[in-house]
Amino acid sequence: MNTMSYPISIQKALEKVEVDRFTLPQDYLDTCQSILTYAEKTGNDALTGRACFYFAEYYYKHPEFYDRFYQYLRRAILHLDNHVNHPDDIYILARCYNFLGINATDHGQTELAFDYYMQAIFHARKAKSPRLEAIFEYNIGAQYDQMGQRDQSLCHYDTAIDCIKKCGKDDAYYFTLYSYTLCQLILNAVTQNNPDLMNASMKQLNAMIDELPEEEKQDVFTDALYLQAAIAYAYKTDDKTSMFRLTRVLIEELEKKALKIDDLADILNFAGFMLKSGYPDPVKVILDILMPQVDHCDIPFIRQALARLAIRYYQYVEDDANELKASRLYYAATEDYMDETNKEYVHFLNLRNDLDELRQKNARLLHQATTDPLTGLPNRLAFNDTSECAFDKAYADKTTLAIEILDIDNFKDYNDTLGHQNGDRYLSALGELLSSLTNDSVTAFRYGGDEFVLIYENKTDEEILSIAGRIKEKVADLSITAENGETLPGMTISQGICQSVPKGKNRTWDFLYAADHALYDVKRNNKDGIVLMNELIPMPENYR
Repeated sequence: MNTMSYPISIQKALEKVEVDRFTLPQDYLDTCQSILTYAEKTGNDALTGRACFYFAEYYYKHPEFYDRFYQYLRRAILHLDNHVNHPDDIYILARCYNFLGINATDHGQTELAFDYYMQAIFHARKAKSPRLEAIFEYNIGAQYDQMGQRDQSLCHYDTAIDCIKKCGKDDAYYFTLYSYTLCQLILNAVTQNNPDLMNASMKQLNAMIDELPEEEKQDVFTDALYLQAAIAYAYKTDDKTSMFRLTRVLIEELEKKALKIDDLADILNFAGFMLKSGYPDPVKVILDILMPQVDHCDIPFIRQALARLAIRYYQYVEDDANELKASRLYYAATEDYMDETNKEYVHFLNLRNDLDELRQKNARLLHQATTDPLTGLPNRLAFNDTSECAFDKAYADKTTLAIEILDIDNFKDYNDTLGHQNGDRYLSALGELLSSLTNDSVTAFRYGGDEFVLIYENKTDEEILSIAGRIKEKVADLSITAENGETLPGMTISQGICQSVPKGKNRTWDFLYAADHALYDVKRNNKDGIVLMNELIPMPENYR
C-alpha cells in the first residue's frame, strides 16, 4: 500500500494506529474511524480493509464486543480480498485469517482453526513474509498439541524456527517467537518422554535468555508459558525444589492479573499435566484462582475446559460433592458450547459465501473489461497483459515470438455503403473465424475498429505463414448475410507480421510497431497480402 498518495492527515493516522494498536489509548477508535471514513469516501478497498482490521484488533481485546470483532474482520477480508495486489495488503489479509484461526482455537473450533491458519499461511507466502509464516506455523503446531498430535506439532514448530531464523535476530519478533517455540518443544518433549529434545531445547532457551539485558530477563522469568515449560522440565529432571519454586511464581503471576483467553487455555492444559503427574496441590490453587473468573468468561469452551479440570481434580481427591457441582457446570458449558459452535459455523459459511460471490462478481467484471462485446474476442486490454506474459516467457526460454496485425481491406467503404450494422456483421464473422483458430500457441484479439492482432508463440516462419495463409483463405470463403437476407460482398484482409526472438532491449510494443510497418507495406503495394519480417523496429518513445 503506497501511503504517500494519501493526505498528510491520513498518513499520520496510519502511523499513529500502528503504534497505538499495542496500548489502545482512548483515542484509538477515533483514529481508526478517521482512516475508515476517508477510505470509504474515496472507495479505496485496500485502505478500508486495513481500517476494519484495526477495528477488529481492538474488539478482539474487548470480548464483550465479540460481534463487532467478527463484523469488522469479515469486512476487512472482503475488502482486502478484492484488492490483493500489493504485498502490504496481502500481509494484512494474512493477519486477518490468523485472527480468525486464533479466535476459532479460543472457542474450540479445531476444523475452522486449521482452515483459517492454512489460508493465513497461503497469504503469508504470497506476501513473502517469513515472520508471518513463522507465527502461523507456531499457531498450527500449538493447535496440533492441543489435539495430542505431538509428531505433527513438532514438524510445524521446526518450520516456525526455520522461518524466524530467516528474519534474523534484529527482527522485533525474533526472541519472542523463537523462545515460545522452544517452550512448546520442551512441553512436547516432556509429554512424549523425549529427553534429548527436552534437554536440547532447554539448553538453547537458556542460551537465548543469557544474551538478554538484565531488565528483560525478569519479564521472561515471569512469563506464563516459560514458567510452564520450566516447571515441566524441573519435574522431568526430578528437581522438586525448582518445580515448587517456579510453581509458586506461576501462581503469584496468576493472582496478579486477569488472564487472556489464550493464557487461560495454556494454564488449564498445564494444570491437567500437573494433576496427571501426581501434584494436586498446585491444581487446587489454580482452580481457586480461576473458578471465580468463570462467570466473567463468555467463552463456553474455556468454561467447559475449566469444569473438566475441576471434575478431574475432585475425582482425584475423592470430593464427591464438589465433583457433582463441577459436573453440572460442565453440562451447562457444553450446552452453550454446542450452541456457539453452530453460530461459528454460520459465520464461517457466510464468509465463504460472501467471498465466493465477490470472486464470481470480480471474474464477471474482469471478463467484461477484457472481452470485446461484438466479436467475443479478448480486447486490447487483454492483449496488453497476454503479450507481456508471452514476451517474458519467450525471452526466458529463448524461443520465438510473433505478432500479427490484420485489418479488413476497404472497411470504411463497407460501412459507408452497406451501413454500420452490416459492417458489424463483417467484424463479427471475422472474430468468430479467428476465435476458432485460437489454441495454446496462437491467440487472437480485437485491437480496435477493424484491426485484429494475433500472438504466435514458439513457431517457425513457415508455420506462421501457413496459419496466416489459412486465415486469408477462410476469410475469402466467408459468406456473410445481411439482416434482410441478402448475401453481402466478400471481404479480404491485409496481414503484417513480425517474428523474432526477444532480446533484453526489446518489449512487446517493438514487435507491434514492426508488425504495423509490415501491414503498411501490404497496404502500400498490394492489399489482400501477407508480409512477414524478422527485423524489429524499435518504437519511438513518444509512441509508447
